[in-house]
Amino acid sequence: MCLLDRLKKCAIKFKSLLDTKYKFIVGRKGHTIEFTLAFGSCHFHHLAGLHKLQDKQEVQRNRERVFKNILSGKITYDSLCNSISFSEVEERLDCLYALEQFMDDNSLVFKYDHKKPHFQL
Repeated sequence: MCLLDRLKKCAIKFKSLLDTKYKFIVGRKGHTIEFTLAFGSCHFHHLAGLHKLQDKQEVQRNRERVFKNILSGKITYDSLCNSISFSEVEERLDCLYALEQFMDDNSLVFKYDHKKPHFQL
């Protein structure tokens, strides 16, 4: 294990987003929609994919408490990595760690085709 737990590093980065709001203006063919994106500590649980770890009771309770327990080191990467579903979470942690960078990068464009069930970068 590295000096600072991988899960905790991710939580620390996410914590820095708690006071940040992103305003989006999206449009097509002369129509625009504005919306604001903000983050709460309880959102970490879902974004990190912890809901997928059904065999880990320590992450299946109060989501804000789980976030605090990760920050305090009571819940660690090592304590979760032996979950049967952990492979579904690991990649999400990498993306979540870089979330602020993705959000602040003005060159990020998502293309959406309602006929396809996914998005493309």
